Amino acid sequence: ASALTPIQAAAPAPPAAVAVQATPAAVPSLPALRAAPSEVAALRRRIAVYQAVIDALPYAIFWKDPALDFLGCSQSIAVSAGRPDPDAIVGLSDFDLPWTRAQSEAFRADDRDVLAADQPRENIIEPQRQADGSERWLETSKRPLRGRDGELLGVVGWFRDITEQQQAARAAEEASRALLQALSTRSEERRVGKECL
Repeated sequence: ASALTPIQAAAPAPPAAVAVQATPAAVPSLPALRAAPSEVAALRRRIAVYQAVIDALPYAIFWKDPALDFLGCSQSIAVSAGRPDPDAIVGLSDFDLPWTRAQSEAFRADDRDVLAADQPRENIIEPQRQADGSERWLETSKRPLRGRDGELLGVVGWFRDITEQQQAARAAEEASRALLQALSTRSEERRVGKECL
């Protein structure tokens, strides 16, 4: 059986498929389970709208199953992983993507902590190697992903790219160190100059 994308899995079943939950005598024949073309088109449209909403959000979003394989993600994550679209991520693990091994292990350790504690983890500052070899800094939050019935479906996470803020903070820190060094050198030069008089 082919795996459904997370959005497909989350979408409500077409009305014809609901009848399968009836008593065995009422189970429809195989042809009756096929959705009408208009229902399929409506479902595809709904899935496309869900993906468009996810892609329009200011955060990159991903969700994984309890085994920590990707069920779906926003387009921005697919791009950073060098994949053409979110469907190309489905079924993969962090180890299958361009992140370093250490980064993948750290991401998965956080995921396992979220699942084991059944508690969110927020504002994790972490680096992530991109498909082009560059490294970005992320501020990530994760929480358990549950269905409406409370069933644990996996983990959902979102992050924002804070590379520019990290670079600005590092530049400010280096400038501060350089200024302190210059002041210290100047103070030392004055002290030596006074001793020579």
